[in-house]
Amino acid sequence: MDVSLVNPFIAATQRVFETMLGLKLRPGKPTARSAILHRRKHASVTITLRGGATGAVVLQFPKELVINLARLLDDSAETFHDGVDALAELANIITGNAKRRLSDNLIEVSVPYVSSELTPANLKEFTPWLAIPFESTIGTFEFTMSVDLSETSKGPENGNPREPAEASV
Repeated sequence: MDVSLVNPFIAATQRVFETMLGLKLRPGKPTARSAILHRRKHASVTITLRGGATGAVVLQFPKELVINLARLLDDSAETFHDGVDALAELANIITGNAKRRLSDNLIEVSVPYVSSELTPANLKEFTPWLAIPFESTIGTFEFTMSVDLSETSKGPENGNPREPAEASV
């Protein structure tokens, strides 16, 4: 997994949670998966990448955490629906922040898709997945990312300065 693609999304997520919600996120141990786990009673944020890289970032939040996040933004938030709305706002800010941090202007980053159902099934095309749990004082969620650089990761000898490396957390 190329850190120049992973780290902007990790840094953006951590920054938004700290500045908007006052929550410091503690990353857990990164793991590799062959597929994304579909969780019930969760809300998910899906951000897709196209162009110079193809892939997706998926953040999965348990229902209780979604409601608690909404309450940090708005004291009157009470329902899961309120939480999903708040999550959509946070997702937009995370996406914009990550876009600014990406060094490759050839990568198109989608508008985030927020779902209160299962994670979208069209993500089966992406593999492998990097999964990182993030813990806060009000709950834990999972950051997952899969990126395919097959057309662009030929290495510096072919005119591409990208070198795959380990993600820092």
